[in-house]
Amino acid sequence: MRAAGSRGWIVICLLLGVSGCSSLNFYGQAVGGQWRILRDRIPIEDVLKAADQPSATKSKLKLVQGVLAFADQQLGMPVGKKYSSYVDLQRRYVVWNVFAAAPESIQGEHWCYPVVGCAPYRGYFDEDDAHAYAASLQADGLETYVGGVPAYSTLGWFDDPVLSTFLDWPEADLAGLLLHELAHGVVWVDGDVAFNESFATAVSEIALAQYFSTAGRDSEYEAWVDRRASWLLMKEKLLELKANLEAAFQQGSSLERKITLYKEFKDQYRRDKDLHDSTRFDQLVFAELNNAYLVSLGAYEDWVPAFRCLYALHGTWAEFFTAVDQLTELEIAERGEALRACVVNRE
Repeated sequence: MRAAGSRGWIVICLLLGVSGCSSLNFYGQAVGGQWRILRDRIPIEDVLKAADQPSATKSKLKLVQGVLAFADQQLGMPVGKKYSSYVDLQRRYVVWNVFAAAPESIQGEHWCYPVVGCAPYRGYFDEDDAHAYAASLQADGLETYVGGVPAYSTLGWFDDPVLSTFLDWPEADLAGLLLHELAHGVVWVDGDVAFNESFATAVSEIALAQYFSTAGRDSEYEAWVDRRASWLLMKEKLLELKANLEAAFQQGSSLERKITLYKEFKDQYRRDKDLHDSTRFDQLVFAELNNAYLVSLGAYEDWVPAFRCLYALHGTWAEFFTAVDQLTELEIAERGEALRACVVNRE
């Protein structure tokens, strides 16, 4: 990607069919942010040889190389030169996504982009820019949520580097993330977020179990599953709240019903956290939770059981990937029926 000047931004916006300063600024920061990441990449081999690099960084980068070798040799995933370089971003996240929803809606705003299709968020490489855009949406009467993102995939357009924003994660989380992002490079369907995310999550979960099992470390995978269980339980409850709100809005219920549903959720959380002596989700529940946050928590992994079923049906990664690739040729409703059929037929 070229580091274009202002004329470059204008050409990009014209090609994308956008107009106005806000669109120009948005695509300008997006292209510029991606270019800076590509510019600052350092080959991992050079980092490993550098005397001034911390041993912890080198150790984690060697771990990354091991995960990539596993994905290439055991899963047959097209790794190429992905994650063969490293960038120290010196910030918490690589990008911040802005979600928005009307006070009486749980559907959320959507924005459409080239290559990846439409999504319920708008991403910024600068945190202040993200909050400024969120403030402009709030001025229009929308609820907003700004969520930091530690990693993303360019879907094969570039050789994605390892970022400092996720390098210090525990091994299982780091390996799972890499496998998830690599899966996006195997299969991607424009505009079908649930399909894409469910596929990548299923690949990550199945492959991560194999990754630890191959090394005789099944107990470490089981420990990761246990740690993840509390979040999955919280997510289930949040999605239930989202469903209740959606039903209330569809029935034309007043904002009083919305207030009641949120209050009931928070009261139940207080009772549960006292029971389990945990404050892990306090910030989320008491400071961030609103319609826009629930939009960010879309049920994008509903098809994970179906993809697990499909993997079990075919038995090998090559056959599984081929079967999934064939599903991408179908319309979205037909894809859903095919995935659903796998689960139904194996019950």
